[in-house]
Amino acid sequence: MLNKKISLYLILALSLGIFSCNDDDDAFETLPPILSSDFQDLELETNTFFMDTAMTGNQSGNLFTSEFTTGEVTLTHTYENVGAPSKAQLNNFTYSNRTDFSENVNTDTTGFGYNVFEYSMVTPANTSEANNYGIAYVDPVENKLRITFDKTVRAWNVQVSNVGTAILAIENGDSNARAFEEGDFFDLVITGILNDEIVGERSIRLADYTEGIFEPYRQPLKSWENVDLSLLNEVDALEFSFVSSDSTAEGVINTPTYFAFDNLNIVQID
Repeated sequence: MLNKKISLYLILALSLGIFSCNDDDDAFETLPPILSSDFQDLELETNTFFMDTAMTGNQSGNLFTSEFTTGEVTLTHTYENVGAPSKAQLNNFTYSNRTDFSENVNTDTTGFGYNVFEYSMVTPANTSEANNYGIAYVDPVENKLRITFDKTVRAWNVQVSNVGTAILAIENGDSNARAFEEGDFFDLVITGILNDEIVGERSIRLADYTEGIFEPYRQPLKSWENVDLSLLNEVDALEFSFVSSDSTAEGVINTPTYFAFDNLNIVQID
């Protein structure tokens, strides 16, 4: 039986090889490459995250804004100096390789450990030594954050997950958010933008406590979810926003509006 399977695989492989050598071979050779932004090209010490505590960015009040590039994508990083590094606030994007989050380590949702979990995950981003991944913070009032490309590209896919702070708040509540119960949900929405017009969107459920979900499965996402963005087609920007059942009457989201992401892949079209 094993030999039959091996023979079948060989036949299939040979067939693919034959077909790849026909007149259409040039078409395959000219397919544009998939360009990946995976944060592995950024230097970062083990078990840490990037924060511009040196305040080298452009200053506006207590905000210091700079940029960093991974792959084909340039991201904005804003460090908010609030007087102590342990209370520093992230705006926009950063990157991390921390995977030391555990619900058993610190469930104090008011202390320094809780703040550090903004930059920590449960699951490593990949199997490489660097294990870097991106973190985004979306302002809960404005509720939009963009990645803008320097030219039109075709969106392909991205991996997303929760960070520790969101997980703790969803499961235990915090000073601003309540613990989730039956009927609650937390969604990340990725919107494709072209020439400032919406061309499509994808919604990813980062926590699902809705009716019909068995209780053991009512929990925030703690692993990486691959999100197919190909239906967005051509874009010059991706916009990120949240929808949460725990929001104020004015629509301000109480759930911590962070997400982790990695392997943002796009296709160059010209």
